[in-house]
Amino acid sequence: MIKPLLYKNFSPYNGPILKIFLYHSKEIDLIYKDSTRSSTCGPNSKPTNGDFNILKIGLLSHPRVKLVYTQEEADWIIFHSRNKVGWYSKYHLNSKIIKPEKSIIIDNRDCAYKTLKDNVKFYFKRTILDKRDNSLQKYTQQVYNFPFSARPEYENYNIKKQKNREIDVSVFFNKNLKNKRDRNRRLLAEFILNSQKLSQYKIHVGLVSVAGEKGRIQKNKVYFDYMNNSKIIINCTPNHNEGDFRLWEALCSGSLVISDDISTLKHLLVDKKHLYYYDVNNLPELEDLVINLLKKPKLINKISTQGYKETYKNHLAINRVNYILNIINNE
Repeated sequence: MIKPLLYKNFSPYNGPILKIFLYHSKEIDLIYKDSTRSSTCGPNSKPTNGDFNILKIGLLSHPRVKLVYTQEEADWIIFHSRNKVGWYSKYHLNSKIIKPEKSIIIDNRDCAYKTLKDNVKFYFKRTILDKRDNSLQKYTQQVYNFPFSARPEYENYNIKKQKNREIDVSVFFNKNLKNKRDRNRRLLAEFILNSQKLSQYKIHVGLVSVAGEKGRIQKNKVYFDYMNNSKIIINCTPNHNEGDFRLWEALCSGSLVISDDISTLKHLLVDKKHLYYYDVNNLPELEDLVINLLKKPKLINKISTQGYKETYKNHLAINRVNYILNIINNE
């Protein structure tokens, strides 16, 4: 059994131009009405979900990539999946993909287990931690960690200076979350709202726009305006998760981000350099950290600026594409 390799930053891919055919499992029958192309997410397909759309943006913007409509003309086939990997392995992989030796899986499920057969060339996976003991899950083939990335459309946004921001602390989820996987988020939202120590500050807790996938298919100005007006954003990933879009969106806004501890990202986003991490089981310690930071505006400005610059240097969609291309080219 083989341990997965953690994500690392690569220099831009400068190899030969690669023709790529892109699949997506969630909206298979909605991309094209023509059944002969119903499984294709070609260059002109519409956005489906957030992580797929950002991956597609990265591929379209890369100077060494050309998206094509057929597997026959492709150098590589990328299959992107969030939820239906099991269905894909039984049907698509065995029946549809004609070049398994040139097939790449992007698996963004929250589960660390891999249900696909080992007949694809490369397997990239977001969630790689065994939730029983928080250790790296082991696999029967090499798996490459593949975190979410920042949305490139926010790069040219007019970022407010810290001194001009009106909200001291923001938490962008509700306290009435009922799903078991949102337990830590619910507890955090309740704690911040009920904190006596933070009552002297301007606090925002709750959603500000459309919830779920619909709010992440494209750039969300209302949501980003709130982030852009916040000095500190406290993030909390769903239970047993390894980074979410809120983390990268918050870093894009130039706010100081305080995130729950995500072990698979700590070598990329360094504590006290790009952001701060906290223990979800010690919220009073988080409360003291927030108060201490609000008394040090220069420190907030320093860390938030470093986090913003690091995100736009190494964690856009095109950086993730460079990661993929360098790995397959070095094989």
